[in-house]
Parts: sequence; structure tokens; C-alpha cells
Amino acid sequence: MMDFEVFKEKWIDHCVNVVEVKQPNGYPMCPFSKHARTNNQIQFIDGSQDLFYAIEQYTCDKEIGVIWLGNLITDDHREIVRQISKENPHIIYFLTDRILSNVIITHDYKNFVDKRTQLLLTGNYYNAREIYPATKIKSQMIGTADMPKAFDRYCGASGSVLDIGGNAGNLLRSREIDKYTSLDVSLKSIQYGRMWFPNGNFYYHNKFNWFYNITGNRDEPFPDIELHDYIFINSVFTSCDYSEMLETLQWCIKRFNKKIVFNIWNIKNTELLDAFDKRHDLNIRDLTNVKMLYLFKNGNTVIDARDQDYFEADEQKCNMFASFYDIAYIKERLESSLGVNITSYNPCEIDKNFTTFTIGDTL
Repeated sequence: MMDFEVFKEKWIDHCVNVVEVKQPNGYPMCPFSKHARTNNQIQFIDGSQDLFYAIEQYTCDKEIGVIWLGNLITDDHREIVRQISKENPHIIYFLTDRILSNVIITHDYKNFVDKRTQLLLTGNYYNAREIYPATKIKSQMIGTADMPKAFDRYCGASGSVLDIGGNAGNLLRSREIDKYTSLDVSLKSIQYGRMWFPNGNFYYHNKFNWFYNITGNRDEPFPDIELHDYIFINSVFTSCDYSEMLETLQWCIKRFNKKIVFNIWNIKNTELLDAFDKRHDLNIRDLTNVKMLYLFKNGNTVIDARDQDYFEADEQKCNMFASFYDIAYIKERLESSLGVNITSYNPCEIDKNFTTFTIGDTL
């Protein structure tokens, strides 16, 4: 049975030989571990006897606190962590049994947020399906580095913003928005958005999406969100089918005051399609007279679906999903279904990979 002294030795060994070792992507699991270890910034605390007393010993003087709980995590431990988290909002507590033993890892909240922000901005420590990088990273073919410029170009004026697919609030990193709301299918992005931008509103929408939330519910209702001046939907309809795009816009029509801005990929953008084909080995067939195209890949399984509103596949995983539309066709269909006039910018004046649509007031 492990005791406290043995645990400390094993923890340090784990840091040196696992956490700080470069992964196949060229980066260690945690880029801050070595600094904390070599600069005596880890505070080990024995919490196996009196957990309340042990938790009080961490006062943020060190970068990280590691509270050893012994050989078992109980419901009492969980309740104590819930209670102490409310009492000490300036400290963040992680209860886990996945690292060598049963521990509570503690950090100064602000310091933790600052470090997590650094990792987001590098784009190398997050799964882009969960927390979308603020800048384009190597694994991305397109990315949305120009998203803030597109927002300025097509929204521009001041007012409240509902950012659908807003993830962790990346738009707020370069823009001040008095009233901001993000709605996203990634739970982790919403959790981090609430942490990074406490003045924003972050809603988790557990809606099925082939690429970003394959375990979500297909019939998940939209949350009850009040009206906003602008609804910004950037690079969302590029990874869903027409039925989901229409359903989302029908919901949005009832919740905006000034303008809805969204974008899609143009099926006649041969340069973009060729890039997808080359990167994912899709072998795209002739697209003459095709109005809607869904490209799906899971391992060696490639599905090329055409001219259908709803995409379905007998797959439990997805490596890539992309949607392309004939611009004139989709504009006419949406105008008819939504009962609105839509302005198109083909290509987008900021990022030629996209075609931008606006509903509402004109520029």
C-alpha cells in the first residue's frame, strides 16, 4: 500500500518521465510541469487523515498544490470539494483518481486561467472539436483566423451578439462586446468560455453534429435565449446538412433585432474542393448540376452524398464532414422557406474560402 512519501516520489517520477516528455506532436503533455517541478513550485499535502485541514494548507504560494487522499475517493471527498470550492472561489480544485493515486490538484484560479489561455492561443493543446483554436493550427486546413475581421465587416455596429458556434468566446479575444452570448455543441468549450469570460453568457446545446458532437441528441431543442441585435454564425453550416441549417435559421429568425450573418462553402469553389480532395483522399466525382454536397470520412470509409436535405450514415465516428452548396440555389430555397430577403457576398470579402449571407439591415 502506498504511503505519502512514496506517493511524492512517484509523482515527481511521473512528471519527469511522462508529463514532461514530448509527445508525437512535438509538445509535452503539460508545458508548465517542468518549471513547477524544478523551481520548487509543487506543494505536496497529506490529506489522507483530515481533508479539511489539508485543503486549508494550500494558500496559492506555490503554482500547484497536490493533496494526497490515500487509497480511496469517497462521496465525502466529493462533497468536501464541492463545499470548499464555493468557499474559496479564488482557488480551483480538481478531484481525480487518474494520476497515480487519488488526489486533489489545486491552483490559484487566476493563474490557472492565464495558463490555459496561453495554451489556447498556441493551438497545440486542445482538440479543435472541443475548444476551437483562436488561431489556425497545423492540423487545420481552413481555420477561422479572419473571423474577427468578418464580424467587423458584416456586423460592424455596436449591439448585443449571439454567437452560434461561438465556442469558448474566441470573438471576445479581439473585440469588446457589451452583451455577448455563445451557443455551442461542445460542452468543454462552454465550460472554458464561462471561466475565461465570466461576463459573457455561454449555453451548451447538446445537439448532434457529425464532427463536433457525434454523441449529441438529434432532436435536442434550442435553449430559451432572448433577442440579440446580431446573430453571428461563422463556419457552422460548413459541417452540417441543409435540414440542420434551415432548423437553426428558423430559430434565429425569431431572436434577432438587426442582422443575421452566416456563411457556407460554395460547391463551385474548385480550389477549395480540390484542397479537400487532396488532403482527405476523397476522389470527388463530377459535380455538374449538383446543388448540395456532403463529404464524410471515417477511416477508410468515404461517403459522397448529393442533393439531399438530410445526411445519414451507419457510422459511429467521423474524421471529416464538410458541406458545399450551389449559392444561387441555396439562397432561393432559404428565402422561400424563411420568408426573408437574403444578401449574398460571393466570395466573402474577408475570406474567399467562404460565401457570406446576411439577413436584415444592409451594409
